[in-house]
Amino acid sequence: MGVCELPLSSANPLSAWTTPVTSAPIQRSKSLHEQVYEAVRTRILSGQVRPGERLVETQLAQELQVSRTPLREALRKLQQEGLLAAEVGGGLRVATLSIQDAIELYDCRLALEGFAIAAACQQATPDQLEAMETWVLAAESDTTGDPVRLLDVDYGFHHAIAAASGNGRLVILLDQLFDAMALLRIQA
Repeated sequence: MGVCELPLSSANPLSAWTTPVTSAPIQRSKSLHEQVYEAVRTRILSGQVRPGERLVETQLAQELQVSRTPLREALRKLQQEGLLAAEVGGGLRVATLSIQDAIELYDCRLALEGFAIAAACQQATPDQLEAMETWVLAAESDTTGDPVRLLDVDYGFHHAIAAASGNGRLVILLDQLFDAMALLRIQA
């Protein structure tokens, strides 16, 4: 078998990489600001909070049952990642993306994924190749036609390629890029 050929597998790939569509109550197993970050991020990427919608700190803090300090840390991180945008008079809104933003996102995706594929072909382990194969089989065998499920499978496959590159920073960059593209899909 060649370096980039994929072995067959019957494992379920969806158990490890699907992103929940609804947010759960905050648990105390992770740092509080990280849990708040994940909860707000999920709300944004699932479309519960729409692009252009204003986020009200007091309301979010009450809904998540946290103080404003961990909420502000989470919102700052989401703003740094480009999912939130600052308003002129203060406050934050879910980012809206322009046509130029979409073009730039796809240009970046082409460049980064090309690099990820080349590196994965050189460094992927048999287990990583099997994981990629599992994602391909999941896409091919899907009979639901559920676009959210197919997007999750697509994300899992591309994330598996990035992980197989052996470049942790590349994985982080592509994850941020995928989040922005998910926001773009919600906006469209």
